[in-house]
Amino acid sequence: MKRSLVHFLDGGDACECKLVFTFCLAAMLRVFLFCAAFPVFNPVDELQHFDAVVKYANGSIYQHDNKSSRLELRTAKSLVLYGSPEYLERVPKDALPPFREMVGPQFDPMVNKISSMAAESYANHEMHSPPLYYFVAGKWLELGDMLKMSEGLLPYWVRFLNVPLYGVMVWLAYLFCKSLFTTDRVLRIGVPLVLSAFPNDIFYSINNDVFSPLACLVAFYLLHQVHAHDKSPGYYILTGIGVSFTLLVKLTNMPVFLLCGAFVIILLYRKVASRQPLSAFVPHFTLLCLCSIAPLLLWMAWNYHELGDLTGASEKLRILGWTRKPFWEWFSHPMFTVAGLDNLIGNLRLLGATFWRGELVVWQGVNDSPFLADLLYTISSVLFVAAGIAGLWSSRQEGLSTPFVAKSAILLLLLLFLCFLAILSIQFDFGDCPTPSRENPYFNKGRLILGGLVPFVIFYVDGLRRLLSMINPKANPLYATGALSVLILLISTISSSRVFGSEWNWFRLLH
Repeated sequence: MKRSLVHFLDGGDACECKLVFTFCLAAMLRVFLFCAAFPVFNPVDELQHFDAVVKYANGSIYQHDNKSSRLELRTAKSLVLYGSPEYLERVPKDALPPFREMVGPQFDPMVNKISSMAAESYANHEMHSPPLYYFVAGKWLELGDMLKMSEGLLPYWVRFLNVPLYGVMVWLAYLFCKSLFTTDRVLRIGVPLVLSAFPNDIFYSINNDVFSPLACLVAFYLLHQVHAHDKSPGYYILTGIGVSFTLLVKLTNMPVFLLCGAFVIILLYRKVASRQPLSAFVPHFTLLCLCSIAPLLLWMAWNYHELGDLTGASEKLRILGWTRKPFWEWFSHPMFTVAGLDNLIGNLRLLGATFWRGELVVWQGVNDSPFLADLLYTISSVLFVAAGIAGLWSSRQEGLSTPFVAKSAILLLLLLFLCFLAILSIQFDFGDCPTPSRENPYFNKGRLILGGLVPFVIFYVDGLRRLLSMINPKANPLYATGALSVLILLISTISSSRVFGSEWNWFRLLH
């Protein structure tokens, strides 16, 4: 079997593509099953994200006189009939969901009354977040309406948008590695392999964070193509739009946007240094820069016209009870004290753990964080990233080779993400918000930096390979990567298997 696998891997691009395509299908199947198994609405603001999707689908987000942060009645009714209490409450085994108990027109007045009360009780702090995810998901929801899906199935239908998105991300990660690391089969195959098993449960949810890895990867891929090949003006326009999409998905993707901007400046400098005629490249780069900035300016202008705020964040801060601190108070944050060092390390550990496995660890009101899984994610990340840094340092004599520059940029990006979260953490007074809070004022959720998912996995696999070569130079790193991916998949599947027994999930709705 081992020889046949080696023979298959040596079979050229066609066999490699078939193998990676299999990874894509496996990843899509995993995302589909868990999107269906986790009941709606999970406590990671899924209700608010779904409501924002509904607002974009019905057009209420564009109405000048609709500034209310209340839920749409349609969202509230979905919450009342189909929302599961199993995340935060212990539910008796014989309890029936409302969609099974409240059957028939005689229950409509009661359901409508409860839904109206729920709509007034919940505030949506996500409704003015960057629009790209909600716009696309809104169109996807409209398609579900056109297909005459029942109201109970529609939240899951919005989740199922994650299935093709994740498959495309895995495939594009392969193309990206194939373009950057043309002779490195370990990265070309290992990165899609790890991504196919990557267990972050945000991909089983309605949330704008699910767009970040793909949007940022598209920007990186397009910029690399512009750098490596002669492209038409239309391609530069497409690249600029791709760069702007990183922020139109999530403002925490700012490090990616800044790195893309720095990359454009470096490219421009190298063109000038090579003494090429300005007319040969300045128009193309002008198009790229304009198309990177113009969509953002249009969105900010609309926000300012409608909300009096460039990013639309003021209403979110008001709902959450956050206030901006004066600059001179930023440095009173506990991360700048010796006493706060332990807390800082703990939050970094939590950031790494939630980057890997997500945040859905509470079930039936019990916090069941997978200790062994978190330990595996933390130790492997620290060891492999450290090995990757050591390998990068040892290969510095390669100069400005494409792999060296790419890995250096990835390391810089990961550091920028950490610095950006630190800046966010120190500039707010979080009031009575439970997380982040005054007692623990840190942005420590890994989904906020998922824009760096594929770059991180590239560094992770490269570090694994380098560490393995120190232990056993004859060992095949792809076997180790495969074994680790299977282990991660098994652990994450076992820890999340409890949700398949839910009476509120998609499988029960079909019965």
